[in-house]
Amino acid sequence: MTGDRRLRVASSKDGVEVHGTIYILDSLVDCGILSYEAAIEKLTLLYKSNPRLPQDEKEKRLKLWTSMTNTIKRKIAIKDFRGPGQHVYEDELGFSDRDLQEARTLVPREAFRYHVEEIGLNLAFYYPKTDTFYGIHTESLPVRVKILPRHREWSDFVGWQCENDTHDESEVIAVFNSASEIWDNLRIDDKPFEEVLRS
Repeated sequence: MTGDRRLRVASSKDGVEVHGTIYILDSLVDCGILSYEAAIEKLTLLYKSNPRLPQDEKEKRLKLWTSMTNTIKRKIAIKDFRGPGQHVYEDELGFSDRDLQEARTLVPREAFRYHVEEIGLNLAFYYPKTDTFYGIHTESLPVRVKILPRHREWSDFVGWQCENDTHDESEVIAVFNSASEIWDNLRIDDKPFEEVLRS
């Protein structure tokens, strides 16, 4: 992986597979890690920081990704959640771009490790298949995973997700000796935690 032209030429001569910087964005889009909208934003920033990149490659991707953005129908996760016609879409679930940037990773497991295991933040999340909000309360041991009551009002703790926060007493569905046990051991609706967070 390199953006240096001379290194690319030399590597190709030696039979080494070589990819440029734009290849990273292509791969992230292809794997579904980066949305088309986010890819357009990142590509624009990339070209601002390095205008010597091939313009035809930029235009080709902008055209493709813009057309894909316009044709893809977003799936509603929670209808009218923020009010009439103000839905929560499935592509808004999971770790936000900001969360991933703070954790310096694109991998959900590493983001969870950083935010929950290392920093000790509580985590509230929604699982569409059970239509339920859950909370992981890490501020005391043992760590409790709870079902959070469903409300549609603003909360200082978990934003638009639900009114109640992980401090409130609610139904406990799992208990762990430490937050580091959660990722590999928590199951919801008989699904591994990683799959739940991806949904």
